[in-house]
Amino acid sequence: MTLHYPALLSALCVTGYWLTVFIKAVLITPKIGKTPNVIPREILGLLSRLIMLPLIGCWIALPWYASFFMAPISSSIAWAGALICMMALALSIYCWYYMGNDWRIGIDHKEKNNLITDGPFKHIRHPIYSLSMMLMLGTLLSVQTTFMFILFCVHWTVFTLEAYREEQYLAKVHGEAYKEYVQQTNRFLPPCRRVSNA
Repeated sequence: MTLHYPALLSALCVTGYWLTVFIKAVLITPKIGKTPNVIPREILGLLSRLIMLPLIGCWIALPWYASFFMAPISSSIAWAGALICMMALALSIYCWYYMGNDWRIGIDHKEKNNLITDGPFKHIRHPIYSLSMMLMLGTLLSVQTTFMFILFCVHWTVFTLEAYREEQYLAKVHGEAYKEYVQQTNRFLPPCRRVSNA
């Protein structure tokens, strides 16, 4: 049995990512006096969880399986994917640390969170979503299967819809301040040119 190291590195990154999310959710709960919306109270959030939970399970399992039983079609692309996974995990940890106690997993319409517009949020409204998509892309490049591509498409769709819903919520909570922030940033990627404040 040959060990396929790019898939193994991706598996470690994906497992580490979701393990960190779990640990952070547990640690932050006593600090904020509630769970960070692990189980959303609104129906669309619950539906999103019903899609994401099996997706996450498959996302973790597939690169582990590929590490031992599936050689990549292109080794160089697989190694590029592993590198992308490692970068995505490192940057995600930085974003989680930067958010501190303001970090949440879903939307709670009864809660008014602080609007963070600096640091990793200065040019991108959803850097954590972007990095999760980046991690999924890296996993796809490392594993190189049709099923992984399907997971990638579902993940991209769900996170895009979640980002849109979150923006609607933040616009209601923060009003003009958020609208101005939206005008100066992109949803998932940094602006191609410097946004003028004039």
